[in-house]
Amino acid sequence: MTAISRSAFGRWGGRRSPIIPATRDGVEEVYSKWLEVYDPDVVYSYVDLTDAAILDFHERFTPGDLVLHYLAGSAEDWRRLRVSLPLEPLHSVSVIPMVKRHLQSRIDPIDKLFIVDRFWDKSHSEFIENNFGFISDTSSNVQIGRIEPTLFSCKTLISKASLENRSSAKSRNADYITSETELLEEIASNRSILSVSLLSDAFAHYVRPKDPLQDQGVTVFVGDTFDDRVSAWNVISKYDRPRTGEICTIYLSQQQSKDDNLLAAVWRLIDNKGVRDHQHGPYASIASCSLPLDDLKEIASRLVPKDQPYKRVACRVVPSGAAVVPDFHENSHYFTTGIFNEPVQTLSWEYDGNRSSVPLIRPWHVSEGQGPTSVSAGNWMVDFTIDRAEDHSPYANVNHHWHLPRRLRIDRFFHIERTWRSGFGLSNFVTSRVNSNGQLSLSLCSNLQSLTLDCPSDERAIRGALTSQFEWPAPKQGGPTRRQRFTDVRYSDKGRYFLGLIHQFQGVNEAVDVLLNSFWSKVFRELGADSAVNDPALVERLTATLRKKFGQGDWNISSGAGHEDVARKSIQAASTIRRGRRFLKFSDLRQRWQATVEANAENLGEMKPDLEAEIVRSISFLCQRKVLFQGVDWKCSYCYHDNWTSITSLDSVLGCEVCGRTRAAMVDGEWHFVLNKVLTNAYGSHGAEPVVYALGYLLKQWNVKSFYFVPAIKLWTSGYSEDRSNDCEIDLLAIVNGEVVAVEATTASSLSPQEVGKLAMFAERARPDKVLVVCGAASKRQLDSIQSSLEAALPLGVDCEVVKLSKTPELIHGLPH
Repeated sequence: MTAISRSAFGRWGGRRSPIIPATRDGVEEVYSKWLEVYDPDVVYSYVDLTDAAILDFHERFTPGDLVLHYLAGSAEDWRRLRVSLPLEPLHSVSVIPMVKRHLQSRIDPIDKLFIVDRFWDKSHSEFIENNFGFISDTSSNVQIGRIEPTLFSCKTLISKASLENRSSAKSRNADYITSETELLEEIASNRSILSVSLLSDAFAHYVRPKDPLQDQGVTVFVGDTFDDRVSAWNVISKYDRPRTGEICTIYLSQQQSKDDNLLAAVWRLIDNKGVRDHQHGPYASIASCSLPLDDLKEIASRLVPKDQPYKRVACRVVPSGAAVVPDFHENSHYFTTGIFNEPVQTLSWEYDGNRSSVPLIRPWHVSEGQGPTSVSAGNWMVDFTIDRAEDHSPYANVNHHWHLPRRLRIDRFFHIERTWRSGFGLSNFVTSRVNSNGQLSLSLCSNLQSLTLDCPSDERAIRGALTSQFEWPAPKQGGPTRRQRFTDVRYSDKGRYFLGLIHQFQGVNEAVDVLLNSFWSKVFRELGADSAVNDPALVERLTATLRKKFGQGDWNISSGAGHEDVARKSIQAASTIRRGRRFLKFSDLRQRWQATVEANAENLGEMKPDLEAEIVRSISFLCQRKVLFQGVDWKCSYCYHDNWTSITSLDSVLGCEVCGRTRAAMVDGEWHFVLNKVLTNAYGSHGAEPVVYALGYLLKQWNVKSFYFVPAIKLWTSGYSEDRSNDCEIDLLAIVNGEVVAVEATTASSLSPQEVGKLAMFAERARPDKVLVVCGAASKRQLDSIQSSLEAALPLGVDCEVVKLSKTPELIHGLPH
């Protein structure tokens, strides 16, 4: 506890760093929920966590660093337990310039500020060290007071022998005090005396608890057990941030609680500097995890002066350290309100493309305090909200931003370039992480001169995260630096065709609006954009044709010759069957649109569109996007070949593509329209329709503020090889508001055990938040069966959802144009 408190008192905001009991397997759920709200940038563990616990910590909290303490020597020596962080944090003394401005602006201004310290001769006070801290114990730069004598002085605890010894190097800028009681009396009575523990909490961000303990005054924790020490430290998180100089908590060992002189000094601290209840009177609550209630009442009777019986003190027994874990409101966030109502420091900038120079931002008290550079040396974290260059927002005035997932470390693929100033002894190191809001968090410091940020493409970010060989710094020698994922990821044929399909449109939303429009989806299927296996009439025709070729008896397919015979006759039969229409006339489209509007007249109401204008605008729009091609389909009178002549190739004379004979162009008739082969092949040969449905299902959810994805990919666990098939395949991997969703999209009504097994393997390695299955199941029973099989196969922590593929989506009012 000594090593922890010394480190925490020296960090700005460190006094509210929670101390979490842990085992090798991690922490209890009650503490996990606290960590989720607290959202730590660094986790420092004195417990040798298992590899599984390390993976779980990074998945749930994504700290910039998880550091496991290396103990060299005996644990009895606190110096062997010193906290060693990977980067130097901003020190508590950084708030002093701003605190001085506040104290000097009061009606009774204070010109000189004192910080509690002790002399190097091992002068010691366990009570002061546990509750207030000494500045020389918390800073690697113990000479700050001497370097900046106008900034603050020290009230220094010293032994009488050292005070009288003229050869001891004493500072002219310090007041020396030889008695612990005298120093406590000075702290209690003098508003100009502060400590590093109080400075650590000044201007610091904090999470507001649901029921703050301000009305219960100062909490005095008594006891020697681990629960007592941890509770005494953690209970400050149940308070709103007090005014600078106010005391929220005090810790007493059982032996110290027997010292009446110390109790008298503690009461003066509570009376003069303790937080106030709603009646603005001194009030204390004595608590313990180890002492009975009668013992606490006895301590309370000696704590309150005899001449002040009206002073109120409550007593309570705390069952365990978990009982002081604060409750928070839903969607709790950090506050900065305090004596100055200080704002959150924000800067915004515009950038082109994916690369940008980032303005350097400093904490409010550093930028406003304008203190010397030696005081503001250190690192702080900055959260970045980055608008996406490839924006999938359906609204022109609302931009999607990068909401990063925690389960896939995409943040590692934001390329960071920085240049440094010299000096200050800071390591040239930047830590990055994903905070609880999905923002990219980077450490900045006063030694940083410039910072450039390069955002990755969706493909590079997601594929890189799935194959990354490094996700976080090793917490211990031989410890995991990543989760076991994949060695190679490549687009499948379905993925490439899907990309080509999407690129026909100006954005994903436009593609979804067209492809899921009930009218056009039926037209596209009629023009051949439908899988042959899903056409019952076509299956029946092929079956009848094969029966004629094989006869009505049993088909011999038990031998190799039988397999070849079936294959040849199937190809021959399939070639005689034409799927889909070659083209549709304008009049055909107009009649279909009129029938659709009339069939949905009740739903449309007064929204009934102008039939002619609506279909003309929509066809023109699809021709501009090259989804439909406009032209003339005609048959050669000599060789009977069906020719297609696009509008751009029309001339007064038309030539046959086969025989080359010419004829005069038609002067009557109407325009014909054919479907782009990309869409035909994507839908007909590669099953893109359920993937489009899944994309629209995810994209059209309520309150989507961030959306990006990669289409169908193949994944290998032991390296790509042309001679070996992929280990698993996923039809769509989307990240929706920071949630990773893996999609299996099929027109089949069920999933085979092999398909479920491959989904489970992908989920085990990629760790998506949810697996979404879009299928052609016809009944709720089939949907429930798929849901049950997935729930049994998927690893713990991965949810699943099964959705029925709707072949006839609801009519959208009007047509896309």
